[in-house]
Amino acid sequence: MIIYIYNQLNEEVIKMRKEVVYEYSKKIEKYYNKQNELVHQIEYYKNSKQIEREYFYKNGVQYRKNGPSFIKYFKKGEVRYYEYTNKDGELHREDGPAKIWYNNDGQITHEYYYIEGKQYTDIFTFEVAKATV
Repeated sequence: MIIYIYNQLNEEVIKMRKEVVYEYSKKIEKYYNKQNELVHQIEYYKNSKQIEREYFYKNGVQYRKNGPSFIKYFKKGEVRYYEYTNKDGELHREDGPAKIWYNNDGQITHEYYYIEGKQYTDIFTFEVAKATV
């Protein structure tokens, strides 16, 4: 199926191919660009219309320029987990944690800082590493 999506960032309409598959009663939507590369995948909870996971890809790697490349949701729709990666698919974020976990109330429970795939366990070494990128 061919669909058209409006990209607010670039203010343009993008033509994409949408594929829907079912695995173990889970609906999975896959979106491909005009080069037939997977750019977005949405997985739904089993026998549900609620999104469970979203993946974003660029050039065959899990990556998203202006946001998390992976998002996991609770069954009620609240965000459970974010993951940010760089163009190489490594955990990476310079303006905050690359992994963020939330509880049911939307409170952050865990934050993990990464630069180019390397984890930093304290904010000081993270800030030092960030300055050298």
